[in-house]
Amino acid sequence: MTKISVIVPVYNVRKYLSKCLDSLINQTLKDIEIICINDGSTDDSLKLLEEYTAKDSRIKVINQQNQGVGAARNRGLETAQGEYIGFCDPDDWVDADFFESVYNASDNGIIDIIKGNADIVKFDGQVITHQEQTRIHKELEQSNIPLSGFGWAWFSAIYKRELVNKFRINFPQTQYLEDVAFLSKMLYVSNSFKLVDSSFYHYFKRRDSLTNKKFSPKTYEHFFNSMNDIACFLNSNVADSEKDKYLKFFNSKVIGGLHWSLLSVMHGIGFENFEYFANTAFDIFYSCKYLDELFLIRNDEFVNILKNKDTQKLKKYLFSQKPALSGLHKIFSVKNWGGHKIYTILGVEFKIPLNFYRKMLKQWE
Repeated sequence: MTKISVIVPVYNVRKYLSKCLDSLINQTLKDIEIICINDGSTDDSLKLLEEYTAKDSRIKVINQQNQGVGAARNRGLETAQGEYIGFCDPDDWVDADFFESVYNASDNGIIDIIKGNADIVKFDGQVITHQEQTRIHKELEQSNIPLSGFGWAWFSAIYKRELVNKFRINFPQTQYLEDVAFLSKMLYVSNSFKLVDSSFYHYFKRRDSLTNKKFSPKTYEHFFNSMNDIACFLNSNVADSEKDKYLKFFNSKVIGGLHWSLLSVMHGIGFENFEYFANTAFDIFYSCKYLDELFLIRNDEFVNILKNKDTQKLKKYLFSQKPALSGLHKIFSVKNWGGHKIYTILGVEFKIPLNFYRKMLKQWE
């Protein structure tokens, strides 16, 4: 059996793709397969993929109509034959020993998830070392699975394919937070985890990436779709003997995700379509199978608002969560919050409704 299947979703990334593929075909671990899903690219990405398949038989190319990154990765999961599954986005790259380092830490295939290190390479060349690895080390001192510490660099890990197949784990059909849903489900079914600090996955933060695009009300709907996907998976894979584990994950991943998603709505569009998002959050919250027990371990203001389905209190609560300004931001800053563009000048706030602000901008377009 191939040791690792590396899944690479490809969509209009011709100018970045060579660096990614070169880092994969030159891995010190030779027993890998590289599954590239061409998700309806309209540039020369497919042509480049075909050039690479001609010189390395480990590269497999799958063509499909454009369906989004989640669907592309799912196609890769269906095709993968490796003992473990890894991921690499087409604008990222990995150290030459990355996959060998994480595979060698698997204790001959016993460990369910093995995570390497990761950094962020900005488009201006600046390299940022993320603190996630340190947080995970601390959490592993108390637990065998890093429930809260591991989240951002999900792509810097390999996952046992046997678990993916057994529990039918996949990515939800959303454009945002589909990776959060996949990782949450994998952490829930895994029993062992190991860290490797010495080898790096390099995440390239480019100007035109999906996460840098302007969000719309439709964008935030994707957030809640991913939270619902996690809740549905937990509800479908729980036994009474695992009630405590279920409640721990529901509290952390679902309720925590709803809180973050609602704050993102408040930050991005304020009260636009707020009733819809609030009702969606209420429905996901009430899908919990052990709701009475949940109230015993979590009884804060946010949970009580969800419990009572109180939209007005939810508005007030979220609006009050506006991050406090500090340092230079008190002198001058510009932020979105609660449906307003908020200018802070010498400690004084000036609020302009976002709709009005957008109308003003159109005069100059």
